[in-house]
Amino acid sequence: MVSMREAIERVVRTSEEIFSDIRRLELDDDDENDDDDDDENDDDALTTTTTKRKRRTHFKVPIEKSVGRVSERDVRAKRAHPVKDVSIMDGFCFNITNENNNTEKKFRVNKMLTNRAQYAENAYNEDAVLLHEECAYVTTGAVLPKGANCVVPEENVTKVTMNDDDSFVTNVQEKDYKVHKWIRKAQSDVGIGDLLLKKGERIEWYDVGILAAGGIREIEVSRMPSVALACTGDEIVEVSKDTIPDSNASASYDVNGPALRSALRSSGAEIVNIFDDDDGGSGGGDDDDVKTRIIRDEEGAVVDTIRRALASDCDVLITTGGASKGDRDYIYDAMMRKMCEGDASAVACHFQSLSMKPGKPTKFFTLSRRKILGVNKPDLLCLSLPGNPVSCCVTFELLVKPMLRVLQGQNVVYPPRSVAILGDDIQLDDEREEFHRVSLGWKAKKSSDGEHPLLPIAYSTGKQISSRILSMREADALIELPVGNATHTKLPKGTIVSIVPIADLRQRGAASVRSSILHLQNDAKIKAERTTQSFSKMAVRRPIEVINDETTGLDDLSFWRKVVARNASGVVAVVGPRAREAMPDEYKQLLLHDDVPGVEEIVFELTNFTDVSAFRVFSDEGRLTLVVVVDDAIEDSLKDIEMIKYAIAESIRGDETFSSMGVANENVSETLVRRTYARIGLLGNPSDQYFGEVVAVSIKNFYAETVLKPLPTSSEIKIVPGPYDANDFESISALKQFTSEHGYDGGAKLIKALLANFAKFCEEKQIALKNPSVGFSLSYSSNIPKQTGMSGSSAIIISCMNCLLDRYDVRDKISKEERAFLALQVENDIGIAAGLMDRVIQVYGGCVHMNFRNAEKVKETGIGEYEYVDAEKIPKLFVVWSQNPSNSGKIHQPVRQRWLSGDAEIIQGMQNAADCAREGLQIIQMSSGKESCAIRLAPILSANFAARRKMFTDAGLGDENIRMIELCQSVGAGAKFTGSGGAVVACCPDGAEQEARLKAVVAEAGFSVAEVEFAPREL
Repeated sequence: MVSMREAIERVVRTSEEIFSDIRRLELDDDDENDDDDDDENDDDALTTTTTKRKRRTHFKVPIEKSVGRVSERDVRAKRAHPVKDVSIMDGFCFNITNENNNTEKKFRVNKMLTNRAQYAENAYNEDAVLLHEECAYVTTGAVLPKGANCVVPEENVTKVTMNDDDSFVTNVQEKDYKVHKWIRKAQSDVGIGDLLLKKGERIEWYDVGILAAGGIREIEVSRMPSVALACTGDEIVEVSKDTIPDSNASASYDVNGPALRSALRSSGAEIVNIFDDDDGGSGGGDDDDVKTRIIRDEEGAVVDTIRRALASDCDVLITTGGASKGDRDYIYDAMMRKMCEGDASAVACHFQSLSMKPGKPTKFFTLSRRKILGVNKPDLLCLSLPGNPVSCCVTFELLVKPMLRVLQGQNVVYPPRSVAILGDDIQLDDEREEFHRVSLGWKAKKSSDGEHPLLPIAYSTGKQISSRILSMREADALIELPVGNATHTKLPKGTIVSIVPIADLRQRGAASVRSSILHLQNDAKIKAERTTQSFSKMAVRRPIEVINDETTGLDDLSFWRKVVARNASGVVAVVGPRAREAMPDEYKQLLLHDDVPGVEEIVFELTNFTDVSAFRVFSDEGRLTLVVVVDDAIEDSLKDIEMIKYAIAESIRGDETFSSMGVANENVSETLVRRTYARIGLLGNPSDQYFGEVVAVSIKNFYAETVLKPLPTSSEIKIVPGPYDANDFESISALKQFTSEHGYDGGAKLIKALLANFAKFCEEKQIALKNPSVGFSLSYSSNIPKQTGMSGSSAIIISCMNCLLDRYDVRDKISKEERAFLALQVENDIGIAAGLMDRVIQVYGGCVHMNFRNAEKVKETGIGEYEYVDAEKIPKLFVVWSQNPSNSGKIHQPVRQRWLSGDAEIIQGMQNAADCAREGLQIIQMSSGKESCAIRLAPILSANFAARRKMFTDAGLGDENIRMIELCQSVGAGAKFTGSGGAVVACCPDGAEQEARLKAVVAEAGFSVAEVEFAPREL
């Protein structure tokens, strides 16, 4: 039996392999039939059936027909919305300038400039200019005449008509008379080139409106996966029959067939009839009249169904019933024996039962059409679901839906997860985990700790009998319950639990949650007071230049080339009324790279200066310039320019890209100072050492620093002893105390080992070193608490390595993957127990997801798959550490021996830890804000620790380490070890009050605590 998390992972991975094969084969077929397919229209493509195959991998459809489909590629706006500045209200527009001395606020109405939405004479009016002492009537949605920069609603002014038929508007209040008031700026909703839809996103009804606003009429969508459905059982009959035959009077109507057909269609699948027309089917593709065939509990009937599915072009076969171990349950035998005749490898069973309720008998197979039929077609995916209706529904939600998402090319495939508070005590099963049906309510929970207005309360739907389909009608979500034991028989009311939503929560009260979140966010915003005097006190590493001279020729391409073709990376602010318009399109296209954080956050403070845009522009030589474009002219005074400089400097202070720019260009004769920060294993560890997955972050709270000083007249390499390299002691007791705290060797041994391995690596790779005959000295320091699992030793190694990369000018010749592996080799050489995770995160910096599941690749190359995670999406974290160090390396030793010997408990435990990383990554990527992310992430941290605790035991973890975890959990925080012990990372889902309690209990217990500061990404 496998856990549900492992089952989901196997379904997703196998489906991804089949999806790639489908794409490859169908793209090849498209290439061969391009000429034939040119005349096929979109409606034909939508209705293509299995008997008329040439199925496209994707095709265009009108946006009105795209709901429920998946976008084949990124979609960007072709047209702006609105195209020009328009009025939001019916009222009068005004021309406000600093030169306007109309203190009486009395304006003549220019009747010639009346603008109405879709009014024929507007074209003339848009070219006319509204004067300072004038106003003009406009309607909602009307384009404003030139010069108009304010609209006042009609009901907020007084209109007076004089004897000469002139009209005036008076009584304009100061609160209404403001620039941009009641105006929707051009491109404020949608700008040309804005990303409207990402590749792999499922299209919802509101996306259609967004696409229409961007001028998109058709969209490319992925093809629907085709699914054959067969329900087995002598005890059921088709619901289409008016009466149940007397010969089978005890039978029941088929519940699963109609339910699954509806679920498949709503999930974007095409239902394929694999039976002949004379058997009651249409013999073709999806149709509302296609009925599910009831397959009798006979071996021949089951085998015939599987062969029909294989012979068709369906992607998936779903069966219900017949999957258990009864004498008339033939699914497994039919798959593994009848289909494998002559070739045992023709069918793969990925799991044949689940360690969960409901859904234990569920099975998952793939059948090779190449080996069974001898045809070049993708393998058939087959999920055999239980016959009991609730078990069928639950496994559909948890397994079938992820499979269909993969086969549609969706970019988010795993079941969504959230958290809730139990409203009832719930008994735990002592054999299997359970996905318990619950309804959700959003009434605030009262407790001694206060209220939790943002968390729903989960109430059991009652008896969880797997045949009781009515419990699904009442269910909003499934809560994931752990296996119980003699000391842990139930989850008490008030427990925070992980849930999988299965209903549309927007219709069941979740809207109030969103409103509460927004309300709290607005209350929490505090505007920082800015002063121009403080700019001179700030240390900004990169120069900031402000250009505010319209005579420089903004329309000249050479001007913009000079802006970005600089000697060093830096920041330029171009200020002027035509700055954005004049910036060449070729530079506007170079906005973001996947590995560079977004610019919108960097220039957030600049939004006070009316309309601001920002672009990261890379020159041919790779230098990076942040170009900040301020559309409206600002007074050309020192004060304003200094204010702009200050705002930019404040915004980029600490931004990883600019704080580390230009380090590779420093001269070989200059002293180099490089820092490497401590790291936290946020999720997944220790599975990184066992071919698992992890998410780790680099933190600025602690660091190691190496200083390289050139010795221009010598070729010597000198290692300066550090504070932990002492060889002289006052007494033998002092030596004993020192070595117990700091070990027998300090950082000098690490640096010596690095230098030797670095030289060997460069020699083997034939990497030329710059000025190798010029010597230098290396000294180091570190404030990373020792033996806390925050990788102090590797931080020293990697900070030193960064000095060597820049001293010898080889940073671009040694990849980050190679640097991490090199650091690991150094530690292995000197006997430090270590895994790749620590070195990878300290080489990469920021936040990184690491996948080591490809065991063969990791064994062969020592490298996994690494990708950056946006640290801005991670909620506030705290690090708690002990002043009493432990030997984290020894903690691993017995567990590793058990893993190497194939111990099933350890293997499953490592899998559970790796699953926490995968789930946590999805939460971070998909959460709408840090508050919601914290609510969902905290339980995963605790689940990760639980998996470690089960494997390592309390004796292996140590009382001090467990005490830190229990203190964090006592206030409701999620917590886990940062590494192997000595420190803990905690997340408080309930906000500031809970954070204060955490700090108090930790300090009272004698531990240290600090809020985590995320470190920048490294070069």
